Formats: sequence, C-alpha cells, structure tokens
Amino acid sequence: MSAAPYALVHVLILSTLLGVAHGGAAWGVTPLLVFGVVPLADRWVPERARRLDEAQRARRARNPWFRRVLRAWVPLYGLTVAACLWRVAAGVSPLDAVGMVLALGITTGIGGMSVARELEAGGHRAMAELLALCAGAVSGSTGAASQPVPVQTRSTLYGYVPRAVAGRVRRALVRHGQRRRARGGLVGAASDPRVRYPVGLALMGLVAWAVAGPWGLGIWAAQLAVAAALVESLHYVSHYGRVRFSGPQRVSGWLLLHPPVQGEVRRPYWLRGVPAGAPRLPFGGPAAVLVALVPPVWFRVMGPHIRIGQHA
Repeated sequence: MSAAPYALVHVLILSTLLGVAHGGAAWGVTPLLVFGVVPLADRWVPERARRLDEAQRARRARNPWFRRVLRAWVPLYGLTVAACLWRVAAGVSPLDAVGMVLALGITTGIGGMSVARELEAGGHRAMAELLALCAGAVSGSTGAASQPVPVQTRSTLYGYVPRAVAGRVRRALVRHGQRRRARGGLVGAASDPRVRYPVGLALMGLVAWAVAGPWGLGIWAAQLAVAAALVESLHYVSHYGRVRFSGPQRVSGWLLLHPPVQGEVRRPYWLRGVPAGAPRLPFGGPAAVLVALVPPVWFRVMGPHIRIGQHA
C-alpha cells in the first residue's frame, strides 16, 4: 500500500484554503468532509487488516512518503493560518468568522494533533510542540504528560471535555515540577515547559493581533477552543468506560493517522494494525463524536461494547 491515502489529512488544509478563497458556504466543506463524507466512506470501504505481515512492514519501512506526509504538514499548516489571518485583516462578516473558526479548528484539532502525535513519537519534538500549542494543548505535549483523563461509564461528553482540559493542565504542571526538582531546580526559563508553553501561546496571540487586529486574536482564540474540544472529544469516544477502543474503519484511520492502541503504541502509524481481540468502536472517530453529542443515544449504543471491552 502506498502513502497516498494518508494524504487525506492534507485535504483538510485544501478545504480550509477553499474557504479563505471563496468564503460563505465554502467554509462548510471542512466540517462536511470530516463529519459527513468520512463516516459515509467508512461504511463502504473495507476495514483495515488486523496485522501487517513482515513483507508489508518491510515495504512500508522503505517508503519515505509516509514520513513526508508528516513533515509536509507543518509548512502547509503555517500557510493556511497565514491565509486565514490575511483574510481577517481584509475584512470578514460574522458568518465568515464563524465558518473560519470551525474550519480552522477542525483542521488543527484533527489534522494538526494527529500529525503532532506522530512527529513527537518520531523525535521531532519542536515541531510537535508547535502544532500541539496551535491546538490549544496547553501541556504542549501529545505524549505521557498529556495522557487523557479516564472516562467513566455514563459520563457525558459535555462534562468530560472541561474536566479533561483542566486535568491535562494539572498533570502537566505536576510532571514538569517533578522533573525540575529531580534536576535540582537547574532549569532555565526557556527550558521549563511551565514557562515556555504559556509564553508560546501568548506570542501566537500577539502575532494574530498584529496581523489582523482584535478580530484576528478572537478568531485565533476561538479556533484554539474548537481544536482543544475536538481533541478531548476524540479521547472521550476512544477511552469511554475506561476501555481503550480501536478503530478498524479504514477511511477514519487515514484521516486520524491510526491512533495507537495497546500493543501498537511504539509502531509508527503506517505499521499499525488492529490487535486481535481489541475492543472496537462501532464507527470511526468523527462519527462517534457526533453520536456522543446526544448522550442517551451514545449510552445506548456503547452499552454492549463496554461490556465486551471490560471482559476482553
């Protein structure tokens, strides 16, 4: 298999730039793609393989395009943000502003954080931190310091998201404080994430203000909120009931770069399969988030899967 399907994550860039170019209804292309086209495609495209054989892994390991998909995201995303701020500076209607917030927030929260996770795992920490901050990840990390808060059975998405954001911040502060004490407090301000991350967020806000004024700052802050909410929503559906669900749906996997599950964490996204016997979501991540927006329906759908997952 080639790396071409994983370029689906870059379609989020193109759809957001389409909104910049045309405004109006064009801003709806990104949410329609993620929450409409991808879930429908999951129903028609066969699920991905449980495990890759050694020959498949060897071929993929030799293919440089899987890594290029990740590295290409950073400059293209920067171009997209710059184009959005330029559009705001030129003047936007309130409706266009809402559309921009949704499109850019979805692009950042789904595409940006998926790429950041893989870049951090591959040792590209600086680029991963930058993308994580753009998604409102105030812990500045996609790794251990930023593990999701446990999701209790019958907890709602609306209650989980704010609790998860606060929990990540608290966990990151504790973790970085422990590291500082372990080093005898000999950590400069620039090396201390508790200083570096808030300063980074503040600098991003200042740039947005400088380029596009108060509207630019407001839209940037709002897209941070949308992106952070999406990140936590995806964690909610994939960790619901303290069960780590896998997603065998192929198209959602291309878009989300196959989030790691138990037994596949140390492998790069292009080598991950679906472990045998792993609890499975009945639908892909974006569709699961839509269902979770209606808690009674979500509880009813996930009840049997929780019971299976807890005995897996």
